[in-house]
Amino acid sequence: MSSFWYADALGGLARLGLAQFGRQALVGGNYGLLQEHTYEPNPDLYAAVAWKRLMGPEVLNATFSIDITGDGSSDADATQLHVYAHCEAAGHWEERRGQQRGREGEGGRAVTLLFINVSPETEYALSVPQAWQNDARERREWHFTATDVYSREVLLNGAPLVAAPTGALPALPPKMAAAGGPVVAQPLSYGFAVLEDVACPAKRR
Repeated sequence: MSSFWYADALGGLARLGLAQFGRQALVGGNYGLLQEHTYEPNPDLYAAVAWKRLMGPEVLNATFSIDITGDGSSDADATQLHVYAHCEAAGHWEERRGQQRGREGEGGRAVTLLFINVSPETEYALSVPQAWQNDARERREWHFTATDVYSREVLLNGAPLVAAPTGALPALPPKMAAAGGPVVAQPLSYGFAVLEDVACPAKRR
């Protein structure tokens, strides 16, 4: 459950201009990123790793409106969905560029969304205005869920994340989705989406 708070704090404080976020404990206490005796990852560690890998330092102004019925009206509680947008982290862009070199769709840094849905029932579909989109054909998504909000087991795109016997973190592979379609935020989930069809508007630092 604390991963919702942690991801929201990372996004919210960055939006306010905070450049660094110091977690009070790596190991020990109730807020450690690692379990005290086994050093296995606590759920928040995956939020921290994904944030570092995917969200660049350039913060964008992300706003959204909710339309459940399709006619512009909604009974959904907008406070249960939080969305943040940054330019894609340079390291992830360089990795992606290397994989795409020579292929259609190679380009500059994209926009990364962080979305947090604390509603236990409502699923949200996040759409980007078509005018912002380019000709990219796909995007990468990471959806973090759990079978229970109090569980220490984290599911990434439906598969459990398990550290190696050596203590090495598991890979965090994305799922691929068609660019231009909505990003679906499941109930009680948070996640990231690299919108390869939306160019980062900020200059690289």
